[in-house]
Amino acid sequence: MNLEIHFRDMESTEAIRTHIEDRADKLEKFIKGDEHVRVVVGAKQKGQQHFAEVYWHGNKSGKDFFAKEEGDNLYAQIDTTFEKIIHQLQKEHDKSVDKHHKKQPLKKAGA
Repeated sequence: MNLEIHFRDMESTEAIRTHIEDRADKLEKFIKGDEHVRVVVGAKQKGQQHFAEVYWHGNKSGKDFFAKEEGDNLYAQIDTTFEKIIHQLQKEHDKSVDKHHKKQPLKKAGA
């Protein structure tokens, strides 16, 4: 997985980068190969409000996954955003498993 981290209207710090990388590690069971995950974090309203966005386009499924959070605690926004993406990916994974393992209706006896 290739992780792109972008900072908007705020300084890049090693602590924030490390926090994002730690959260992104949880995506590795869903995202295989060298696919790109884009994370954008930034500040609004003179640093009082922060936002975090995570975007991933599934090459295999052709679907886009996106989550965004805003608030006054950047680390909490990062955590919540990754939780939302993981939830979306789990839901998509469950759909594909159900689709491939669909139960066939039982045949009536003597038919």
